[in-house]
Amino acid sequence: METKVILPQLGETVVEGTIIKWLKKEGDYIEKDEPLVEISTDKVDTEIPSPVKGKISKLLAKEGDTVQAGGDIAVIVEEREGAEKKEKKGEEKGKEPEKEEKPTEEEKKEEKAEKKSSLKGKGKKITPVVAKILSEFDIDINKIEGSGINGRVTKKDILNYLEREGIKQREITKEEPLKEVKKETEEVKTEEEEIIEMSRVRRSIAEHMIKSKHTSPHVTTVVEVDMTRIVGFREENKEKFQSKYDVPLTFTSIIVKAVVNSLKRFPKINSTLQDNKIIIKKYYNIGIATATEEGLIVPVIKRAERLDIKDMAKEIFNLSERAREKKLPLDALQGGTFTITNPGVFGAIFSTPIIHQPQAAILGVEAIRKLPAVIDDAIAIRSMMNLCLSYDHRVIDGIDAGRFLQDLKKELEEGLKLEV
Repeated sequence: METKVILPQLGETVVEGTIIKWLKKEGDYIEKDEPLVEISTDKVDTEIPSPVKGKISKLLAKEGDTVQAGGDIAVIVEEREGAEKKEKKGEEKGKEPEKEEKPTEEEKKEEKAEKKSSLKGKGKKITPVVAKILSEFDIDINKIEGSGINGRVTKKDILNYLEREGIKQREITKEEPLKEVKKETEEVKTEEEEIIEMSRVRRSIAEHMIKSKHTSPHVTTVVEVDMTRIVGFREENKEKFQSKYDVPLTFTSIIVKAVVNSLKRFPKINSTLQDNKIIIKKYYNIGIATATEEGLIVPVIKRAERLDIKDMAKEIFNLSERAREKKLPLDALQGGTFTITNPGVFGAIFSTPIIHQPQAAILGVEAIRKLPAVIDDAIAIRSMMNLCLSYDHRVIDGIDAGRFLQDLKKELEEGLKLEV
């Protein structure tokens, strides 16, 4: 029986993936759940396992091809128990093996390039394209830190290395080898305009933003919060916290804890709209918008209501590190019920964030600044911060948003329990 292997949905907003490397070839046997192919998306790089045990009849996509989620990528023939052993036994008895196809000229070139770079890439798995570039530039692969699965060196890693070393490059393809151009010391005249092709990450973000704006009528409400108590707590305890738990004590971990407490009291903020029904989530999966070199992604802290501040800090740190390294597991990007974005780390003091669909709201955390404030009819210098809540006006009214923000303000200023 034939089974078609499809590219699964790899995230809520992921619609396609690129074949990085086939881990098996046509004619190979594969076990159920054994890795079949490496896939790259705008969110993560991951391995896709085989859904069945059998013999690979056909690979329907080549390395480098981009496939839509749900598209067929391979065909596996499920065989009766013992079929594989029978075939191997027949070969041992002297049966004539299948005639091997002669390699194409392109395959010969790639094999030659890979062999040429084998000494420099010894012990590391690399694709033929990577092998070719290593050979062209005589690069020692051990000097390059890989960002792919299991530390594999990718084409992007080499491009970044060449840029750091001052070597200019053209677009690298399998058909056209890359030649070194010496670093120019003289000033180069540039065009008045530059055209940049949108990356897969950028296109995905653009599509999601447009969809969100077209789906939800956005409204943004802002409150000002006195963070003096929390700033003082962090300043007094950050070194002790780092030493004790080996992660930094961040404002984000404290704010997430306060947000969860307020969401419990205002459950409509933690909801989605589906088929004219408001679905209120009684669990709190908080997405943390994280900036990476390729764009913004949103790893999710699952069941955040079960975490105290120290565990929250550990989870945020681990997710952020893995997000920047593109080593997040698939489920780390799914299932969010509410999102927090933090433009304040870049000095922003006011924003109107776009809702992460299908959620009903998103909170923008702005920069903490020392400002004059009126305390008991006197002027004092306080650490102040704006919180900007964008919400879906189909689900949440202004009064709901206002009450939630006032509750969160009170939680941060005086209600949240702080301890190390």
